[in-house]
Amino acid sequence: MAHHPDTDAPYCMPQLPQELSDKVIDEVGSDLPTLRNCSLVCRGWLPRSAKSLFSHAEVHVRSVWNDAELIRTLLAPGRVSYNVTTLSLHKANFDEWRVVKELPRLHTLTVYCCYMCGLPDAEMLVAIPGPLSSGRRIEVVDVQCVPLGALDWLLHMFTGIDTLRVHCITPWTATPPSTRHVVRSLRSQYNGHAVFRYLTETLDATALEELEIDVSGPFERDDGHEALVEAFVQNVGREIKRYRHIDRLPMNYTPHPPNLSRCAKLTSAVLSTAALNPFYFPNDHERALAFLDALPPGVEHVRLTYMPYWENAAELAAKVRQCSWGALGAVLLKYGRLSRLDISVEHMQPWRAFPQYLDDPALSEEIRQKLPERFRDMVNFV
Repeated sequence: MAHHPDTDAPYCMPQLPQELSDKVIDEVGSDLPTLRNCSLVCRGWLPRSAKSLFSHAEVHVRSVWNDAELIRTLLAPGRVSYNVTTLSLHKANFDEWRVVKELPRLHTLTVYCCYMCGLPDAEMLVAIPGPLSSGRRIEVVDVQCVPLGALDWLLHMFTGIDTLRVHCITPWTATPPSTRHVVRSLRSQYNGHAVFRYLTETLDATALEELEIDVSGPFERDDGHEALVEAFVQNVGREIKRYRHIDRLPMNYTPHPPNLSRCAKLTSAVLSTAALNPFYFPNDHERALAFLDALPPGVEHVRLTYMPYWENAAELAAKVRQCSWGALGAVLLKYGRLSRLDISVEHMQPWRAFPQYLDDPALSEEIRQKLPERFRDMVNFV
């Protein structure tokens, strides 16, 4: 209750509509000190402030961070667990994964583990009393460096996943798939034989719309991985609409891009590789042309991402000029529905601090003139 400045008589302050109060709080963004102050203004400001204050939670390995209190808070029903939308489990003990099912508004889950973080063995996974399904969909699940059995345990918690990212999944404690999982978008990076076999057996092929495979991993063409990737795309990816193939290494050492001609619904294809340049690895370049030559007739969008190694802008420009843009464009001429061609440049080593975009209008125009006339007006440098 406020008091009049002249008479000191109590009076009620006029209240803003709740929609305006919420708008004011939303403008604060991620400024946590200000959000804390907003939450103390009045009871009406608390729910909106809490929504931003508690939206993201990170749980780290106990030997590094003491997150036991955070785990207890997340497991207890209340304002904190209700408002968490993004959860990161970084080297967390497997026992702490149970917090996932206690967060009703969770839409993004990231799990990163090493191999000494209290992960379950096969007997423990089998002993878990059934899949702890939360009975809801989730937007993003990003899983890195966990055993295959633990990945399966996570997938059972949701009725569907919009985007599933799996990185460096190990075949340890793999369990036979017991159900078909609904995943809309799958991104696989540095995964071996066991992971692709598991995904082939457990993913609902009719639901998958987008597929990205990064084959820049510790396997070779002659170890059977190439045939496995090809079979995976044919079996699981037959309904996909978008595909991206990433290869940061010479194709002499990695699986070739798959044949997408049977993916009748495919409308977008992205090839990210250093093989656009025939100067260094001529055989790789022929395989890149073969990939583009085997797209389904209904493809509408193609993106070519050149991924060389460079130390400076001059070196990059020289390598870009060596790419056979004319030959690449000629292969794409047969696709009558193709209405968008994107060209981009990324460094072979994305973790290094190199510019990801070559801002050189003269070089862009030089590439444009090398393309067939049909593509000169539609090409975008992104």
